[in-house]
Amino acid sequence: MRGLDVGHHSAMGQGRTAYAGLMGDYSFATLYLAIGCMLTLVYYLEYKKFTTIQFVGYEIFLIVSILCVTSRTGLAAFAVIIIAYLLSHSNQFNAKIIFIIISGCAMIPFIINRLENARGNQSLVDSSGRIEQYWQALSAFESHPLFGVGFGLVNLKQTTGLGVPHNFFVQYLLQMGLVGTVIIVAFFVFYLKKYYQKSDPLKWLFWLVVIGAMFIPDIASSRFFGVIIILTMIGDKRDEKETSRENCIQNEKSVYTAKV
Repeated sequence: MRGLDVGHHSAMGQGRTAYAGLMGDYSFATLYLAIGCMLTLVYYLEYKKFTTIQFVGYEIFLIVSILCVTSRTGLAAFAVIIIAYLLSHSNQFNAKIIFIIISGCAMIPFIINRLENARGNQSLVDSSGRIEQYWQALSAFESHPLFGVGFGLVNLKQTTGLGVPHNFFVQYLLQMGLVGTVIIVAFFVFYLKKYYQKSDPLKWLFWLVVIGAMFIPDIASSRFFGVIIILTMIGDKRDEKETSRENCIQNEKSVYTAKV
């Protein structure tokens, strides 16, 4: 209304305009919103923090926001994770889960149609040049297998003529080589072994970002990925304290019973 541009947006061709708010990358923006979708689901089903009306309202708001961004990454990652989540709860089906399945199936045609229209009727399975970029990056990696070509967008462009590959493993193999990639993957292995609690519902947020990292660049530098990891670490410690407290109570009861 006042002729001011606030936030990041651009015309992408084929009649598509992408919006990312204050984020610099459209795929990152949809993944960020998808985390909100999954967190809302966890709060609704696991923590019982939301009523059904609140849950529906938040999910509609976030999904419409993702459609406004017009990137597919967040929706694709969310779809994969919610299917995995529902399959893991297949022996615990209740009215809420059945409601989510029916509502999700009803919304799928609308979401697909709206996203295709926003993207100028581009096929949703079109790689947008990602596959070709992967092969080019892996070819460049073959020339620098141990330590890669180094970091920096300018350096990468000058050395290989490529932008940052939109895939976690391809990017770090190209920039850090085998040595650097093993180091960064070792951190996640350590995290999974030491802090990852299989019973913690927040684990689904972690895996959602991991799936999204297969289609976007530089996820390890993402602020919100670090926050998700911290949240799951806190959840793991919380579970340890609760288990310890329950064990103490049980021990005290056993001692009291034995004395009686």
